[in-house]
Amino acid sequence: GRKKKYGEKVDFSTLDMSVFTSFIYEDSKGIKTRCHTAVVHSRALKRDIRIVVCPVENADPLLYFSTDTDMRPEKIIGFYRTRFQIEFGIRDAKQFTRLQSQQTRDRERLDFAFNLSFTALNVCKEVIGRIIRIFR
Repeated sequence: GRKKKYGEKVDFSTLDMSVFTSFIYEDSKGIKTRCHTAVVHSRALKRDIRIVVCPVENADPLLYFSTDTDMRPEKIIGFYRTRFQIEFGIRDAKQFTRLQSQQTRDRERLDFAFNLSFTALNVCKEVIGRIIRIFR
């Protein structure tokens, strides 16, 4: 019969190191993590993807992927981390600075309210950071 076009399903608990390559990822705090990357086929997307697997102690590994198979794995991790920072910023603005409480529909007033909300959030984070550094 016909030879298989794609390999076996990826088992993230025991990676096939003949398919994956290892690299060291260093984050902005200088913490180094050994991660693994490979180009695999996604049945759901019906295309090849670059997948990045970063093991986490006592938890499931972190999985990142990109449909750009030529993208460096460090860049994929960076994009995901930036995205999560943006999402957490929006969540905090909604929760603590009443981002969603504006009743106006005027574009300029909404711009002002959004800017005020995010400015207040950033000022609070900076003040909290300084207080933590003082009492360390």
